[in-house]
Amino acid sequence: VKGAMDPRVAALLQQPENKVCADCGQRNPRWSSVSLGVFICTECAGIHRKLGTDISFVKSVQLDKWNEQHVERLTHIGNGVAKKLYEVSLPSDWCRPEMTGIVGDRCDPISAAHLERFIRAKYENRLFQCRVLVEFYDGLKLHYMQERERWKARGMNASLAKQNLQNLYIDNTQRDEALLASLDFLSTHGDWIFGPSRLSHSELVSRVALQHFIAVDIEDLRLADEQRRSTDEFVKEGILTDCCEQFIKDATRSEFCVSGEMFDFASECRAQSDGVEASIEEEKRFSDDFTGRLVNVVRRTLGVDSPSILLRAVSTVMSQSGLAQLERACTYCSQPVVVSGGEQLVRYELISSGEQTWDLHLSLRRTGFTQAVIQPMSSDETSNPRVVAECLPKSTILKSCSLSFNLETDETLSVDVTALQCELSIYDASCPEDPLLDDVQSNRLFESFNVLLRRGDISKPFGLAPNRAGLRRGVLRLGASVAAGTP
Repeated sequence: VKGAMDPRVAALLQQPENKVCADCGQRNPRWSSVSLGVFICTECAGIHRKLGTDISFVKSVQLDKWNEQHVERLTHIGNGVAKKLYEVSLPSDWCRPEMTGIVGDRCDPISAAHLERFIRAKYENRLFQCRVLVEFYDGLKLHYMQERERWKARGMNASLAKQNLQNLYIDNTQRDEALLASLDFLSTHGDWIFGPSRLSHSELVSRVALQHFIAVDIEDLRLADEQRRSTDEFVKEGILTDCCEQFIKDATRSEFCVSGEMFDFASECRAQSDGVEASIEEEKRFSDDFTGRLVNVVRRTLGVDSPSILLRAVSTVMSQSGLAQLERACTYCSQPVVVSGGEQLVRYELISSGEQTWDLHLSLRRTGFTQAVIQPMSSDETSNPRVVAECLPKSTILKSCSLSFNLETDETLSVDVTALQCELSIYDASCPEDPLLDDVQSNRLFESFNVLLRRGDISKPFGLAPNRAGLRRGVLRLGASVAAGTP
Protein backbone atom coordinates (compact mmCIF):
# COMPACT_ATOMS: atom_id res chain seq x y z
CA VAL A 1 0.00 0.00 0.00
CA LYS A 2 1.45 3.36 -1.01
CA GLY A 3 2.48 5.34 2.04
CA ALA A 4 2.35 2.33 4.37
CA MET A 5 5.31 2.13 6.75
CA ASP A 6 7.58 -0.91 6.54
CA PRO A 7 6.68 -3.01 9.61
CA ARG A 8 10.39 -3.53 10.39
CA VAL A 9 10.90 0.25 10.51
CA ALA A 10 7.74 0.68 12.60
CA ALA A 11 9.13 -1.82 15.11
CA LEU A 12 12.41 0.11 15.34
CA LEU A 13 10.53 3.36 15.99
CA GLN A 14 8.89 1.76 19.02
CA GLN A 15 12.23 1.47 20.78
CA PRO A 16 12.47 4.23 23.45
CA GLU A 17 15.67 5.79 22.12
CA ASN A 18 14.20 6.01 18.60
CA LYS A 19 11.04 7.84 19.67
CA VAL A 20 12.84 11.18 19.65
CA CYS A 21 15.07 12.87 17.07
CA ALA A 22 18.74 11.90 17.45
CA ASP A 23 19.85 15.52 17.09
CA CYS A 24 17.28 17.88 18.61
CA GLY A 25 15.05 15.62 20.72
CA GLN A 26 11.77 16.31 18.88
CA ARG A 27 9.24 13.54 19.40
CA ASN A 28 8.04 11.12 16.73
CA PRO A 29 10.80 11.42 14.11
CA ARG A 30 9.59 10.60 10.61
CA TRP A 31 12.89 10.64 8.75
CA SER A 32 16.08 8.67 8.93
CA SER A 33 19.70 8.95 7.88
CA VAL A 34 20.29 5.35 6.84
CA SER A 35 24.02 5.94 6.31
CA LEU A 36 24.45 7.27 9.86
CA GLY A 37 21.92 4.88 11.37
CA VAL A 38 19.70 7.46 13.12
CA PHE A 39 16.06 8.57 13.17
CA ILE A 40 15.56 12.34 12.83
CA CYS A 41 12.79 14.96 12.60
CA THR A 42 11.78 17.00 9.54
CA GLU A 43 13.88 20.03 10.52
CA CYS A 44 17.03 17.99 11.06
CA ALA A 45 16.38 15.96 7.89
CA GLY A 46 16.61 19.19 5.89
CA ILE A 47 20.00 19.95 7.42
CA HIS A 48 21.20 16.39 6.84
CA ARG A 49 20.42 16.77 3.13
CA LYS A 50 22.78 19.76 3.04
CA LEU A 51 25.61 17.52 4.25
CA GLY A 52 25.48 15.50 1.04
CA THR A 53 24.66 11.84 0.51
CA ASP A 54 28.29 10.85 1.06
CA ILE A 55 27.78 11.80 4.72
CA SER A 56 24.04 11.43 5.30
CA PHE A 57 21.58 9.58 3.05
CA VAL A 58 18.09 10.65 4.15
CA LYS A 59 14.93 8.55 3.71
CA SER A 60 11.34 8.96 4.84
CA VAL A 61 10.23 6.26 7.26
CA GLN A 62 6.80 6.19 5.59
CA LEU A 63 7.07 7.38 1.98
CA ASP A 64 10.25 5.59 0.86
CA LYS A 65 10.96 1.93 0.26
CA TRP A 66 13.41 0.26 2.60
CA ASN A 67 15.75 -2.55 1.59
CA GLU A 68 17.37 -5.13 3.86
CA GLN A 69 20.64 -3.20 4.10
CA HIS A 70 18.90 -0.03 5.29
CA VAL A 71 16.90 -1.86 7.94
CA GLU A 72 20.00 -3.73 9.12
CA ARG A 73 21.92 -0.46 9.47
CA LEU A 74 19.22 1.10 11.67
CA THR A 75 18.92 -2.13 13.66
CA HIS A 76 22.64 -2.25 14.43
CA ILE A 77 22.94 1.43 15.33
CA GLY A 78 19.78 3.40 16.07
CA ASN A 79 19.69 6.54 18.19
CA GLY A 80 20.96 4.88 21.37
CA VAL A 81 24.16 3.47 19.89
CA ALA A 82 24.61 6.57 17.72
CA LYS A 83 24.80 8.70 20.86
CA LYS A 84 27.79 6.66 22.00
CA LEU A 85 29.31 6.74 18.55
CA TYR A 86 28.87 10.41 17.62
CA GLU A 87 28.64 12.19 21.00
CA VAL A 88 31.05 10.35 23.29
CA SER A 89 33.23 13.48 23.64
CA LEU A 90 30.44 16.05 23.62
CA PRO A 91 31.41 18.73 26.19
CA SER A 92 29.13 18.79 29.21
CA ASP A 93 28.62 22.54 28.75
CA TRP A 94 27.77 22.30 25.04
CA CYS A 95 24.51 24.12 24.42
CA ARG A 96 22.11 22.01 22.38
CA PRO A 97 19.41 23.69 20.24
CA GLU A 98 16.80 25.30 22.46
CA MET A 99 13.60 23.27 22.34
CA THR A 100 11.59 26.41 23.04
CA GLY A 101 12.70 27.75 19.67
CA ILE A 102 11.07 24.84 17.83
CA VAL A 103 7.45 25.17 16.79
CA GLY A 104 5.92 22.10 15.22
CA ASP A 105 8.49 20.80 12.77
CA ARG A 106 10.13 24.17 12.11
CA CYS A 107 12.78 26.21 13.97
CA ASP A 108 13.01 29.95 14.28
CA PRO A 109 16.04 31.32 12.34
CA ILE A 110 18.34 31.59 15.36
CA SER A 111 17.57 28.06 16.59
CA ALA A 112 17.84 26.70 13.05
CA ALA A 113 21.32 28.20 12.62
CA HIS A 114 22.45 26.74 15.95
CA LEU A 115 20.98 23.37 15.07
CA GLU A 116 22.83 23.31 11.75
CA ARG A 117 26.13 24.17 13.45
CA PHE A 118 25.57 21.33 15.91
CA ILE A 119 24.72 18.76 13.23
CA ARG A 120 27.67 19.77 11.05
CA ALA A 121 30.01 19.58 14.05
CA LYS A 122 28.60 16.20 14.98
CA TYR A 123 28.60 14.41 11.61
CA GLU A 124 30.61 16.47 9.12
CA ASN A 125 33.51 17.44 11.40
CA ARG A 126 32.98 14.57 13.87
CA LEU A 127 34.07 16.83 16.73
CA PHE A 128 32.39 14.75 19.43
CA GLN A 129 33.72 11.34 18.51
CA CYS A 130 36.70 9.79 20.29
CA ARG A 131 39.60 11.30 18.36
CA VAL A 132 41.91 8.37 19.06
CA LEU A 133 39.47 5.97 17.43
CA VAL A 134 38.55 8.27 14.54
CA GLU A 135 42.20 8.81 13.63
CA PHE A 136 42.99 5.10 13.96
CA TYR A 137 40.13 3.89 11.76
CA ASP A 138 40.46 6.74 9.26
CA GLY A 139 44.12 5.80 8.89
CA LEU A 140 43.23 2.18 8.20
CA LYS A 141 40.58 3.23 5.70
CA LEU A 142 43.05 5.41 3.82
CA HIS A 143 45.70 2.67 3.85
CA TYR A 144 43.42 0.02 2.37
CA MET A 145 41.86 2.38 -0.15
CA GLN A 146 45.33 3.28 -1.42
CA GLU A 147 46.33 -0.38 -1.43
CA ARG A 148 43.27 -1.28 -3.47
CA GLU A 149 44.01 1.51 -5.97
CA ARG A 150 47.64 0.41 -6.32
CA TRP A 151 46.64 -3.17 -7.03
CA LYS A 152 44.01 -2.03 -9.49
CA ALA A 153 46.51 0.22 -11.32
CA ARG A 154 48.89 -2.74 -11.67
CA GLY A 155 46.15 -5.05 -12.91
CA MET A 156 46.51 -7.29 -9.84
CA ASN A 157 43.65 -9.14 -8.20
CA ALA A 158 43.59 -9.38 -4.42
CA SER A 159 42.68 -12.66 -2.77
CA LEU A 160 39.17 -12.99 -1.37
CA ALA A 161 40.53 -12.77 2.19
CA LYS A 162 42.41 -9.57 1.32
CA GLN A 163 39.30 -8.05 -0.29
CA ASN A 164 37.29 -8.88 2.83
CA LEU A 165 39.93 -7.21 4.99
CA GLN A 166 39.91 -4.10 2.82
CA ASN A 167 36.12 -3.96 2.99
CA LEU A 168 36.25 -4.06 6.80
CA TYR A 169 37.69 -0.53 6.78
CA ILE A 170 36.40 0.89 3.50
CA ASP A 171 32.76 -0.06 4.11
CA ASN A 172 31.24 2.50 6.49
CA THR A 173 28.92 0.03 8.22
CA GLN A 174 31.66 -2.49 9.04
CA ARG A 175 34.10 0.23 10.10
CA ASP A 176 31.57 1.89 12.42
CA GLU A 177 30.78 -1.44 14.08
CA ALA A 178 34.50 -2.03 14.66
CA LEU A 179 34.86 1.51 16.03
CA LEU A 180 31.99 0.89 18.46
CA ALA A 181 33.67 -2.30 19.66
CA SER A 182 36.89 -0.35 20.28
CA LEU A 183 34.88 2.29 22.13
CA ASP A 184 33.48 -0.42 24.42
CA PHE A 185 37.05 -1.63 24.99
CA LEU A 186 38.26 1.85 25.98
CA SER A 187 35.26 2.38 28.26
CA THR A 188 36.57 -0.41 30.52
CA HIS A 189 39.94 1.32 30.86
CA GLY A 190 39.06 4.84 31.93
CA ASP A 191 42.34 5.13 33.86
CA TRP A 192 44.20 5.03 30.52
CA ILE A 193 42.44 8.25 29.45
CA PHE A 194 41.92 10.21 32.69
CA GLY A 195 43.85 10.65 35.90
CA PRO A 196 47.49 10.38 36.91
CA SER A 197 48.10 7.03 35.14
CA ARG A 198 46.69 8.13 31.79
CA LEU A 199 48.58 7.01 28.70
CA SER A 200 50.10 9.15 25.98
CA HIS A 201 48.24 9.39 22.68
CA SER A 202 50.54 6.93 20.92
CA GLU A 203 50.39 4.41 23.78
CA LEU A 204 46.60 4.58 23.74
CA VAL A 205 46.40 4.07 19.97
CA SER A 206 48.77 1.09 20.11
CA ARG A 207 46.58 -0.69 22.70
CA VAL A 208 43.43 0.05 20.71
CA ALA A 209 45.18 -1.33 17.62
CA LEU A 210 46.31 -4.56 19.32
CA GLN A 211 42.89 -5.27 20.82
CA HIS A 212 41.19 -4.60 17.48
CA PHE A 213 43.59 -6.74 15.42
CA ILE A 214 43.23 -9.75 17.74
CA ALA A 215 39.46 -9.28 18.06
CA VAL A 216 39.21 -9.35 14.25
CA ASP A 217 41.15 -12.64 14.21
CA ILE A 218 38.76 -14.09 16.80
CA GLU A 219 35.69 -12.87 14.90
CA ASP A 220 37.16 -14.48 11.80
CA LEU A 221 36.86 -17.90 13.45
CA ARG A 222 33.05 -17.67 13.31
CA LEU A 223 32.79 -16.55 9.68
CA ALA A 224 32.10 -18.65 6.61
CA ASP A 225 35.14 -19.33 4.41
CA GLU A 226 34.05 -16.80 1.79
CA GLN A 227 33.78 -14.07 4.47
CA ARG A 228 37.09 -14.65 6.23
CA ARG A 229 39.81 -12.00 6.31
CA SER A 230 42.61 -14.24 7.56
CA THR A 231 44.47 -17.05 5.83
CA ASP A 232 45.24 -18.96 9.05
CA GLU A 233 44.49 -22.69 8.76
CA PHE A 234 43.69 -25.18 11.52
CA VAL A 235 44.42 -28.87 12.00
CA LYS A 236 41.33 -30.90 11.14
CA GLU A 237 42.05 -34.29 12.75
CA GLY A 238 44.18 -36.12 15.29
CA ILE A 239 45.46 -34.97 18.67
CA LEU A 240 46.28 -31.54 17.22
CA THR A 241 42.71 -30.89 16.02
CA ASP A 242 41.69 -27.20 16.11
CA CYS A 243 45.25 -26.00 16.69
CA CYS A 244 46.43 -23.21 14.43
CA GLU A 245 48.85 -24.72 11.90
CA GLN A 246 51.22 -21.79 12.40
CA PHE A 247 51.31 -22.60 16.13
CA ILE A 248 52.41 -26.16 15.30
CA LYS A 249 55.14 -24.86 12.98
CA ASP A 250 56.39 -22.38 15.57
CA ALA A 251 56.27 -24.69 18.60
CA THR A 252 59.92 -25.77 18.37
CA ARG A 253 61.16 -22.20 17.77
CA SER A 254 59.64 -20.54 20.86
CA GLU A 255 59.56 -20.89 24.62
CA PHE A 256 56.31 -21.68 26.41
CA CYS A 257 55.21 -21.61 30.02
CA VAL A 258 51.75 -23.17 30.35
CA SER A 259 50.22 -23.43 33.83
CA GLY A 260 53.74 -23.18 35.25
CA GLU A 261 55.18 -25.97 33.06
CA MET A 262 58.12 -24.98 30.85
CA PHE A 263 58.52 -26.05 27.22
CA ASP A 264 61.78 -25.23 25.42
CA PHE A 265 62.54 -27.53 22.49
CA ALA A 266 66.17 -26.43 22.06
CA SER A 267 66.97 -27.14 25.72
CA GLU A 268 65.23 -30.53 25.61
CA CYS A 269 67.12 -31.53 22.46
CA ARG A 270 70.46 -30.69 24.06
CA ALA A 271 69.56 -32.68 27.15
CA GLN A 272 68.39 -35.76 25.21
CA SER A 273 71.22 -35.81 22.66
CA ASP A 274 73.92 -35.61 25.36
CA GLY A 275 76.16 -33.66 23.01
CA VAL A 276 75.68 -36.06 20.10
CA GLU A 277 74.05 -34.61 16.99
CA ALA A 278 70.63 -36.21 16.45
CA SER A 279 69.62 -37.74 13.14
CA ILE A 280 66.80 -36.27 11.06
CA GLU A 281 64.52 -39.12 12.18
CA GLU A 282 65.35 -38.59 15.86
CA GLU A 283 64.83 -34.83 15.62
CA LYS A 284 61.46 -35.43 13.95
CA ARG A 285 60.48 -37.80 16.76
CA PHE A 286 61.61 -35.28 19.39
CA SER A 287 59.63 -32.54 17.62
CA ASP A 288 56.41 -34.56 17.39
CA ASP A 289 56.66 -35.63 21.05
CA PHE A 290 57.39 -32.07 22.19
CA THR A 291 54.48 -30.58 20.21
CA GLY A 292 52.07 -33.27 21.41
CA ARG A 293 52.94 -32.66 25.07
CA LEU A 294 52.65 -28.90 24.61
CA VAL A 295 49.21 -29.17 23.01
CA ASN A 296 47.97 -31.52 25.74
CA VAL A 297 48.94 -29.06 28.48
CA VAL A 298 47.35 -26.17 26.57
CA ARG A 299 44.13 -28.20 26.19
CA ARG A 300 44.16 -29.06 29.89
CA THR A 301 44.67 -25.40 30.82
CA LEU A 302 41.80 -24.25 28.59
CA GLY A 303 39.56 -27.16 29.70
CA VAL A 304 39.23 -30.45 27.88
CA ASP A 305 35.57 -29.74 27.11
CA SER A 306 36.09 -26.13 26.00
CA PRO A 307 34.66 -25.14 22.60
CA SER A 308 36.93 -25.26 19.56
CA ILE A 309 36.88 -21.47 19.14
CA LEU A 310 38.89 -21.07 22.37
CA LEU A 311 41.76 -23.36 21.31
CA ARG A 312 41.76 -21.87 17.82
CA ALA A 313 41.95 -18.32 19.15
CA VAL A 314 44.62 -18.98 21.79
CA SER A 315 46.81 -21.10 19.51
CA THR A 316 46.60 -18.40 16.82
CA VAL A 317 47.89 -15.74 19.21
CA MET A 318 50.59 -18.15 20.45
CA SER A 319 52.17 -18.18 16.99
CA GLN A 320 53.71 -15.88 14.39
CA SER A 321 50.16 -14.65 13.69
CA GLY A 322 49.85 -13.17 17.19
CA LEU A 323 53.43 -11.94 17.08
CA ALA A 324 52.72 -10.10 13.81
CA GLN A 325 49.75 -8.33 15.43
CA LEU A 326 51.95 -7.24 18.35
CA GLU A 327 54.61 -5.90 15.97
CA ARG A 328 51.93 -4.13 13.94
CA ALA A 329 50.42 -2.49 17.02
CA CYS A 330 53.84 -1.31 18.21
CA THR A 331 54.29 0.74 15.03
CA TYR A 332 51.71 3.15 16.48
CA CYS A 333 53.92 4.00 19.47
CA SER A 334 57.47 3.55 18.16
CA GLN A 335 59.56 3.69 15.02
CA PRO A 336 59.38 0.60 12.77
CA VAL A 337 62.81 -1.04 13.01
CA VAL A 338 64.33 -3.84 10.92
CA VAL A 339 67.47 -5.49 12.31
CA SER A 340 70.04 -7.81 10.83
CA GLY A 341 71.88 -10.55 12.70
CA GLY A 342 71.54 -11.40 16.36
CA GLU A 343 69.14 -13.65 18.23
CA GLN A 344 65.39 -13.60 18.77
CA LEU A 345 63.62 -15.08 21.76
CA VAL A 346 59.84 -15.47 21.61
CA ARG A 347 58.07 -16.55 24.80
CA TYR A 348 54.42 -17.26 25.61
CA GLU A 349 52.94 -17.69 29.08
CA LEU A 350 49.40 -19.06 29.50
CA ILE A 351 47.48 -19.54 32.74
CA SER A 352 43.87 -19.93 33.83
CA SER A 353 43.01 -16.82 35.86
CA GLY A 354 39.44 -17.62 36.86
CA GLU A 355 36.26 -19.26 35.72
CA GLN A 356 36.18 -19.12 31.91
CA THR A 357 39.06 -16.61 31.90
CA TRP A 358 42.67 -17.06 30.76
CA ASP A 359 45.68 -14.73 30.75
CA LEU A 360 48.26 -14.85 27.98
CA HIS A 361 51.55 -12.97 27.99
CA LEU A 362 53.57 -12.68 24.79
CA SER A 363 57.09 -11.29 24.60
CA LEU A 364 59.70 -10.80 21.90
CA ARG A 365 63.31 -9.93 22.67
CA ARG A 366 65.98 -9.25 20.05
CA THR A 367 69.65 -8.99 21.02
CA GLY A 368 73.08 -9.11 19.39
CA PHE A 369 72.03 -7.52 16.10
CA THR A 370 74.74 -5.63 14.23
CA GLN A 371 72.65 -3.25 12.15
CA ALA A 372 69.26 -1.57 12.49
CA VAL A 373 67.27 0.17 9.78
CA ILE A 374 64.88 2.66 11.37
CA GLN A 375 61.97 3.33 9.04
CA PRO A 376 60.27 6.75 8.76
CA MET A 377 56.88 7.13 10.40
CA SER A 378 55.52 8.89 7.32
CA SER A 379 55.89 8.29 3.61
CA ASP A 380 57.71 11.61 3.16
CA GLU A 381 61.32 10.45 3.25
CA THR A 382 62.58 13.95 2.43
CA SER A 383 61.69 15.29 5.87
CA ASN A 384 61.66 11.86 7.52
CA PRO A 385 64.67 9.96 6.16
CA ARG A 386 65.39 6.32 6.82
CA VAL A 387 68.23 5.81 9.33
CA VAL A 388 70.79 2.99 9.21
CA ALA A 389 72.61 2.39 12.49
CA GLU A 390 75.70 0.27 13.14
CA CYS A 391 74.68 -1.20 16.48
CA LEU A 392 76.71 -1.86 19.60
CA PRO A 393 76.34 -5.26 21.34
CA LYS A 394 74.26 -3.77 24.19
CA SER A 395 71.43 -2.83 21.80
CA THR A 396 68.13 -4.59 22.53
CA ILE A 397 64.52 -4.56 21.38
CA LEU A 398 61.74 -5.72 23.69
CA LYS A 399 58.08 -5.92 22.74
CA SER A 400 55.46 -7.57 24.93
CA CYS A 401 51.76 -7.61 25.73
CA SER A 402 49.34 -9.14 28.19
CA LEU A 403 45.92 -10.36 27.06
CA SER A 404 42.89 -11.69 28.88
CA PHE A 405 40.49 -14.10 27.13
CA ASN A 406 36.96 -14.48 28.45
CA LEU A 407 34.60 -17.21 27.24
CA GLU A 408 31.07 -15.85 27.66
CA THR A 409 29.26 -18.61 25.74
CA ASP A 410 30.36 -21.54 23.59
CA GLU A 411 30.56 -19.21 20.60
CA THR A 412 31.26 -15.84 22.24
CA LEU A 413 34.88 -15.16 23.12
CA SER A 414 36.24 -11.71 23.97
CA VAL A 415 39.79 -10.44 24.39
CA ASP A 416 41.08 -7.59 26.54
CA VAL A 417 44.52 -5.98 26.29
CA THR A 418 45.77 -5.27 29.80
CA ALA A 419 49.35 -4.20 29.01
CA LEU A 420 51.61 -3.40 26.07
CA GLN A 421 55.30 -2.58 26.17
CA CYS A 422 57.73 -1.51 23.44
CA GLU A 423 61.31 -0.66 24.35
CA LEU A 424 63.90 0.15 21.69
CA SER A 425 67.40 0.51 23.14
CA ILE A 426 69.52 0.97 20.04
CA TYR A 427 73.07 2.22 20.57
CA ASP A 428 74.88 3.48 17.51
CA ALA A 429 78.69 3.38 17.32
CA SER A 430 78.70 7.13 16.61
CA CYS A 431 76.85 7.89 19.87
CA PRO A 432 77.64 5.06 22.32
CA GLU A 433 76.50 6.79 25.51
CA ASP A 434 72.82 7.45 24.74
CA PRO A 435 70.24 5.26 22.95
CA LEU A 436 69.86 6.40 19.39
CA LEU A 437 67.15 8.96 18.71
CA ASP A 438 66.68 8.57 14.97
CA ASP A 439 66.38 11.50 12.60
CA VAL A 440 62.64 11.01 12.11
CA GLN A 441 61.94 11.22 15.80
CA SER A 442 64.38 14.13 16.12
CA ASN A 443 62.40 16.06 13.50
CA ARG A 444 59.12 15.45 15.34
CA LEU A 445 60.69 16.36 18.70
CA PHE A 446 62.28 19.50 17.24
CA GLU A 447 58.99 20.66 15.69
CA SER A 448 57.03 19.94 18.88
CA PHE A 449 59.62 21.83 20.92
CA ASN A 450 59.43 24.86 18.61
CA VAL A 451 55.61 24.85 18.73
CA LEU A 452 55.72 24.92 22.53
CA LEU A 453 58.27 27.74 22.41
CA ARG A 454 56.10 29.81 20.04
CA ARG A 455 53.02 29.26 22.20
CA GLY A 456 54.97 30.27 25.30
CA ASP A 457 54.18 26.99 27.06
CA ILE A 458 57.89 26.51 27.80
CA SER A 459 60.98 28.72 27.76
CA LYS A 460 64.25 27.87 26.02
CA PRO A 461 66.78 26.48 28.50
CA PHE A 462 69.83 28.70 28.93
CA GLY A 463 72.58 27.83 26.46
CA LEU A 464 70.48 25.45 24.39
CA ALA A 465 71.15 25.74 20.69
CA PRO A 466 67.81 25.64 18.83
CA ASN A 467 68.75 22.70 16.60
CA ARG A 468 68.30 18.93 16.47
CA ALA A 469 71.74 18.22 17.88
CA GLY A 470 70.98 20.42 20.87
CA LEU A 471 67.69 18.61 21.44
CA ARG A 472 69.33 15.24 21.13
CA ARG A 473 72.19 15.89 23.52
CA GLY A 474 70.89 18.66 25.76
CA VAL A 475 67.21 18.01 26.46
CA LEU A 476 66.68 14.55 25.08
CA ARG A 477 64.90 13.11 28.09
CA LEU A 478 63.02 16.27 29.11
CA GLY A 479 62.01 17.12 25.53
CA ALA A 480 60.90 13.56 24.76
CA SER A 481 58.51 13.55 27.71
CA VAL A 482 57.16 16.97 26.71
CA ALA A 483 56.69 15.93 23.09
CA ALA A 484 55.01 12.67 24.10
CA GLY A 485 52.29 14.66 25.83
CA THR A 486 51.76 17.00 22.88
CA PRO A 487 48.68 16.23 20.71
